[in-house]
Amino acid sequence: AESKLGHGSQFYFTLPAVEPMGVRSALTGMKILVVDDDIGAKALMAHLLNGTGAKIDFAENGFKALAFAKASNYDLILMDIEMPGMSGIATALRMKQDGIQTPVVAFTNANISKIKERTPEKTFADFVSKAMPPQRLVEHLHMWYARPS
Repeated sequence: AESKLGHGSQFYFTLPAVEPMGVRSALTGMKILVVDDDIGAKALMAHLLNGTGAKIDFAENGFKALAFAKASNYDLILMDIEMPGMSGIATALRMKQDGIQTPVVAFTNANISKIKERTPEKTFADFVSKAMPPQRLVEHLHMWYARPS
């Protein structure tokens, strides 16, 4: 604790991380493709999903995402929207044209309602903010994995 007369006090403490039982292990066997050109975003996703039991692949652009999605069966694709070369929207549309059935979830820092306005219907299975708290994101991924085929 720190205290300064006339300025108030600051208290510091550490809480142990607590997560609902079974959520992380419930991703065991799930195969996810994360498509993002931002190195920091990929590092954050790798850290967040490490230990969930999910198998994670990373692609840094839409062209590589298409190659990965054609070569392997994923349970879910998390797609950044703003990427150089081929945007996430263009990549998701191309995946649909190429017959890729994997659900593609827009994963973005952008305003989701504005993204929805400029995106053809059914391009994305869902829209998720990168600002979503980590535990909620893991729970959201679990929801997709738990859906019947």
